[in-house]
Amino acid sequence: GLTVQHLGLFGGLEKIIKAKSELVAALPNNARVYFWADDDGTKKIVELGKKNKQLEAIPYRSSGSSVTQVESAGISPHGHLACVVDGTIVKTKLIGEHYLPAIIGAITIAAHHGVKYEIGWQRISEFEPTSKFIQRKQLAHDSSLIDDGGTSNPVGFESVIDLAARIMARKKILITSGIVDLGSQ
Repeated sequence: GLTVQHLGLFGGLEKIIKAKSELVAALPNNARVYFWADDDGTKKIVELGKKNKQLEAIPYRSSGSSVTQVESAGISPHGHLACVVDGTIVKTKLIGEHYLPAIIGAITIAAHHGVKYEIGWQRISEFEPTSKFIQRKQLAHDSSLIDDGGTSNPVGFESVIDLAARIMARKKILITSGIVDLGSQ
């Protein structure tokens, strides 16, 4: 993906795109590159990186990919992400809708490596997030603690603020590292 994270370090969005495109360019010919096609910046990274390369670019979107379709997605009143896939509700232990691109990417990549997408969705529903993911703790007196100590870009920061607004609780406490390395922004 592309955000303005590290803007201070790189000095501009186009320089971030160029730097990230070097990862794609480093792939050997005939390799696959999977990318979030709903993000124009990510598409630019892939296009620039595969210039003069023989790479198979495989897009995935919020609605799914060539191997799986997501009919809808949302969060429970406690913030857990759930998706409707082929008429079946897949509940996850992940807190927040912003994990949807990563899930669809994982399902797409797994399917291209021979894992049946039904098995992929089952594994997603069983996945236990570590402390690197957003955590939600129910506290006394209908209060919730939302710990997003890993956020450091504007997209993630905005996502966790939106999540806090949508979670059902009388009182909400949000822990976040904030936004860092944005230069003059």
